[in-house]
Amino acid sequence: THGEFEKAVEFFLKNEHLSYYALPVQIAYYTGLRAGEVCGLNWEDIDFERARLTVRRSMYYDKEEKCWELKVPKNGKPRVVDFGESLLEILKHAKKEQLERQRAVLSPAFHAAA
Repeated sequence: THGEFEKAVEFFLKNEHLSYYALPVQIAYYTGLRAGEVCGLNWEDIDFERARLTVRRSMYYDKEEKCWELKVPKNGKPRVVDFGESLLEILKHAKKEQLERQRAVLSPAFHAAA
């Protein structure tokens, strides 16, 4: 149910060591993507203006090699998935936070090298 989804996301966000689970769960919930498809997403796959994403790759476990791999979808064709305003705002916020964290990490190293 939606209530259970909200409880799960709230739990992840309240626990710093689990917070990275929140965004993939939110993407899967709002789009219906499979876990492997969510794992294969990059920011370049998300069209913020049209509120849609393109599934170009998916993560699979290779039983012979005993490792995880990113591969193109089974039918070889990307697929486009539209999403609503709720996920759009979540994704905008997540991207902004990621950029701020990157700046915080890179900024001291940049200044030290100068």
